[in-house]
Amino acid sequence: MTSGIKALITPSVLKWAREQAGMNITIAAEQIGRSENEIDEWEKGVSLPSLAQARKISEKYKRALAVFYLPEPPKTYQTLRDYRSFNSSDDKIFSPQLSFLIQKAEHRQEWLNSTLLEEGKSPLSFIGSASISSLTIEVSKNIKSVFKITTKNQKESKTRDEALNLWIKGAENLGINICREGKIDSKELRGFVISDKLAPFIYLNSNDAKAAQLFTLLHEVAHLWIDASGISNIIIFKNKLPSKDEKVEIFCNEVASLVLLENEEFVKTWNLLPLDVKLNEKIEKCSSLFKVSEEVIARRLTDLGIIKNEQYEELREYYNKRWVDLQKKKKIKRQNQKGGPSVHLLQVLSNGKVFTRAILNSYSADRITGVDASNYLNAKINHFYKLSKYAGL
Repeated sequence: MTSGIKALITPSVLKWAREQAGMNITIAAEQIGRSENEIDEWEKGVSLPSLAQARKISEKYKRALAVFYLPEPPKTYQTLRDYRSFNSSDDKIFSPQLSFLIQKAEHRQEWLNSTLLEEGKSPLSFIGSASISSLTIEVSKNIKSVFKITTKNQKESKTRDEALNLWIKGAENLGINICREGKIDSKELRGFVISDKLAPFIYLNSNDAKAAQLFTLLHEVAHLWIDASGISNIIIFKNKLPSKDEKVEIFCNEVASLVLLENEEFVKTWNLLPLDVKLNEKIEKCSSLFKVSEEVIARRLTDLGIIKNEQYEELREYYNKRWVDLQKKKKIKRQNQKGGPSVHLLQVLSNGKVFTRAILNSYSADRITGVDASNYLNAKINHFYKLSKYAGL
């Protein structure tokens, strides 16, 4: 039982988190379901909340639970470079949900880095092995070589979900922690990456289609190859003179595209399709064969000069509208359905298998307390066995 366990959090951090959430003590008390006097005493260090109450605070303040154990309030958590591009610079402000996700990932990444360092793990040689001045075709070949995944492997996947899991498993085998959650609108964020020689983290927005997640994954992997942490929404840039950040995104987009659609194999496949088949149908066929989105196929056709940019823009608009309509239908369907994936599976996907395994192994070896392990995994100790099964232990 965790209800009686006290959370040894830092009072000044608790107050800082409340203020950062834009709440006064009255509002905080209403949100958390405790009295104003209790909140005040917690912030002054007169008393401590229980672990269950600390989790409720974490949820309402949109802060990772581990944040409250810091010795002092952090100066900022927007440490990742923002590569997103919008019509207005005002749109680049992080939502509370995005800030929370980044904080959570940063805390977990810092712990994993320290743990692997203590264990004497060797640095990952592919991190920073390229730069944006490298040839994208060479970087894409190197990625496929390091992952040990071929175009044949990808095409043999029965579904887009299977293809995504193929690449995710490859990433995890290399020591890259993949976190998947759907708490952020994909318009705000498609993914982000924390580059590190020992413990790289990649976040994928599970609100996206599987094919879109696959492209995001390879885009973020390209970021690791040039050792560039940051957050992305992976749009197509139209500027004639792109900024430095835009050049990074253009480079990573090209690398991801070449990894998923190897030039020679793609052109060969495209040329074998009947000439009398409509463009949309040919794109759909290639999309199905390579397990990538139709937009990625259309973009490659544009790059190869097979279709004009105007055609690509029309197709892209059509695909986006179709995706929005599909999401609305899925939302209605989910509302009418009962059940869903196991909560333990969702916790493992959220934390990442690499991180989950490291925490559970440290707990089993008595290198980390049960309370700390519970906080990092956002799970009760008596659920660790179920988590271990989903994490592949």
